Amino acid sequence: MNRERVEKDFSWLECLEVALKKNRRDPASRYFQLATIRPDGSPANRTVVFRGFGPNKEIQFISDTRSQKISELRQKKNAAICWYFANTREQFRFSGVVETEPSGGSDIAQELWQKISEQARSQFYWPEPGHDFEELAADFSSIDVNSSTPPEVFRVLHFSPTEVDYLLLRGSPQTRFKSYRSDRSWISKRVNA
Repeated sequence: MNRERVEKDFSWLECLEVALKKNRRDPASRYFQLATIRPDGSPANRTVVFRGFGPNKEIQFISDTRSQKISELRQKKNAAICWYFANTREQFRFSGVVETEPSGGSDIAQELWQKISEQARSQFYWPEPGHDFEELAADFSSIDVNSSTPPEVFRVLHFSPTEVDYLLLRGSPQTRFKSYRSDRSWISKRVNA
């Protein structure tokens, strides 16, 4: 296959879907690192759980509105994701923007709320994340969790990539593509690894 054909036919989304499928037996493949920008301009990074693709193939995850990442995303919607698949030795680095979907009345929020475990649901009823730990408030066994409707603090986040840097670490030379959104289509170019 010649190089121009590979570049024209390269799809980061297709590669990501295949990587998810090939790595599905590895629980770690559902986790990626999300970087945001703090109000002082410094980076913040944490691991989040992939919750599927949204209606426009954006990357979905969930969060508590009281978390630091939500306050950072209110200031700047720009974020970055780094996602590594150990079994297939692939790395995806995304730059893009995050939109937050309100939980009230949202079909997507309702669907994701139903898919998460009871333990994960209960975390949205815990005391506010990042505040001082209080021993008296630490009895989580008595928390009343509404399994049918997400609480107001539950949010679905949609990450829409604007740039993707894909690296396949197998082979010599390794394969690397950079993709950029141009209007509604993507332009991909193979670059040196």
